Amino acid sequence: MNIGRRRKFREQWLNKVKWGIDDKTHTLLPVPYKNRIVPMVKEKDLEDFQERCDEIIETEMKTHAPKYLQFGGHVIALLVAILGAIALTEASAAVGAVLFVLGFLLFILAFWYREQLISKGWKRIGQAFQNYFKEFSQQTPGVAYEFHVQGKHREADGSKRATVHYQRYIVIYLPGDQHHYHKYVADKRSVGEILNADSKPQNTFKPEIDGEAVTLPYWWACAQDQTGKTYYINNLKHRTQWTPPSLEQIEMERTELAAILDPPEDDSEEPSQDVEETEESSERI
Repeated sequence: MNIGRRRKFREQWLNKVKWGIDDKTHTLLPVPYKNRIVPMVKEKDLEDFQERCDEIIETEMKTHAPKYLQFGGHVIALLVAILGAIALTEASAAVGAVLFVLGFLLFILAFWYREQLISKGWKRIGQAFQNYFKEFSQQTPGVAYEFHVQGKHREADGSKRATVHYQRYIVIYLPGDQHHYHKYVADKRSVGEILNADSKPQNTFKPEIDGEAVTLPYWWACAQDQTGKTYYINNLKHRTQWTPPSLEQIEMERTELAAILDPPEDDSEEPSQDVEETEESSERI
């Protein structure tokens, strides 16, 4: 499995949808994986959610990072630079040089100030999102929403200088992949069959995926629907899916299971002194 397919599979398996925000328009992009969200969120509510998020971004940006403040410094720097250029040609060269350098410094300062305004605006947007997500999640039990900001460093070709590109997006956490849900079927194998399934190959439990045969561990089972189509039961996650699990998914679940199950207590430890004293007192009685 290549890196792209592995990343896509991991995002789908974790039951989360990454909903990006356009850097230029500062609006939400078209809804990704809409068929996965709609079973848990009504389509009308999803449209209202998108409109409200766009409204929050626009309102907070106009309040904390308006356009006239973002680009006002650039206009002032440009005017100072123009005055410097005029002074160089028609007045004192020294005054013109000073004004020109001052305009250049103001131009750099204006960029820094603009970045600070935008950063402050997005912080306010994140706070407003948090309040709105709490309110909206009451309409969609089991679905959670988060706002994320992720920075990426990109180096220019032939240069050691690096720029930072920020990705801003909303993550919708779903309780399960509703598109793959079926009526839950209990695993009818005996305890011995379940325990042996992880150590002994079973020809009936060897679905093909990515060209490799997979032996299902003991928390997985197979079943068939009314039409005879095979689906797979995940007893660890309490859900079903049409496609068999991959080796990577099984290993991830095995790691989770090992972290959940603590080792048993050691029965070989000697009883404490208090227990021994209690036993002695009972014998005397």
